Amino acid sequence: MKTLTYPFPAGQEGVFIQQIIDAIRAEKVFIFPTETFYGLGGNALSQQVVERVGELKNRPDNKAFPILVSNYQMLESLVEEIPDAARTLMNRHWPGPLTIIFSARQGLPAGTVSPEQKIAVRITSHPFLRLLSNKLSLPLIATSANLSSAPPAKSWAEIDRELLQKVDFRVDGGNCPPGAASTVVDITESPARVIRSGDISLEQEQS
Repeated sequence: MKTLTYPFPAGQEGVFIQQIIDAIRAEKVFIFPTETFYGLGGNALSQQVVERVGELKNRPDNKAFPILVSNYQMLESLVEEIPDAARTLMNRHWPGPLTIIFSARQGLPAGTVSPEQKIAVRITSHPFLRLLSNKLSLPLIATSANLSSAPPAKSWAEIDRELLQKVDFRVDGGNCPPGAASTVVDITESPARVIRSGDISLEQEQS
């Protein structure tokens, strides 16, 4: 199961999804397409996986990875609270390229939580990841599939060849949709602060 090509063959989607789920639960690390760029990740609740992803990216230890969840119930298991301002954004823009920074619950793996005890989360709109997330029942690390300081990859051809070889498996989804990175907003501050402008504009919502 080194390389899988998405969309999967008709009638085989469930077989491939189950293989991927089994690999993630076995703490494997993989590359996958998202609605913005190619992602790198695995089980976000595994300290071993978090550390390996950091090593693969050469990422600083004090920089937390963004997390994908499948639903609000999973989100509640990771965060201290969901403020009304966050619920408004979630209802408008999830699933989609909006990453929201919350106050994190205690006890999550180092590397998923910032030194300020914050966690960055989104629900993806990519059809492959939506299907996987809904069946997996685990949060996923979803950092960009590139070395730190290198540009993110929109296409399979743009992914670093060495990185492709080092992961346990990878899902080739062709080109990711056109557009920018996800917008990142920190709702632990009042008013909420846009950390990174991206595919979703929040200017009108903050005015």
